[in-house]
Amino acid sequence: MTKREATFAVTLFLSACSQPISKPRDVTVAPVTSRSVPNDVSQVGGWGGFPLSETSTSLWLTYGAPVNGAPQPLVMVYYVGSPGWHNRDWKIDSQFGRTPAWIRLISSGLTLAIEYSGGNTAKIQGQTVELGNSNVFLVSRIDGPLMGMVVKPLGKYAQPVPTDATPGEFILRTNPEIQKQVHP
Repeated sequence: MTKREATFAVTLFLSACSQPISKPRDVTVAPVTSRSVPNDVSQVGGWGGFPLSETSTSLWLTYGAPVNGAPQPLVMVYYVGSPGWHNRDWKIDSQFGRTPAWIRLISSGLTLAIEYSGGNTAKIQGQTVELGNSNVFLVSRIDGPLMGMVVKPLGKYAQPVPTDATPGEFILRTNPEIQKQVHP
């Protein structure tokens, strides 16, 4: 991990820790389970994110009660762009406990965004996606022209993530098909 990637991860961690403690926040570990999608947006209680390489990073929303001490991702998104695209200063905007719940990482000229309003859909980068068949998504060409950005479902991931692992890394390491899509 480069110093810039570490700074991105620490920024995510510190920003999450500065949020009010009455709403749980997650920036480290979250298992992905086969539980159904929550209908009540108030169950969305946090988020996490972690840079994976010079070209990719991950971001997710969590929901429900922790399993074995770790929150569960509702939506996992991998963002891929040109080398170094995420080496920038980010600000964090989030809303939980109200509809919609969201996480936005905002930088000059670029916003990473996941939004959930309840039911079986979410919005990734403003695009509505179905959660019935996929809870893992790839956003490619994130730093290119808006018309070039592609949001692609990668499928359901239903195995638990160990509490000492980072979900974005763990899912890639244990699922070769997802890894091939994120890091061809």
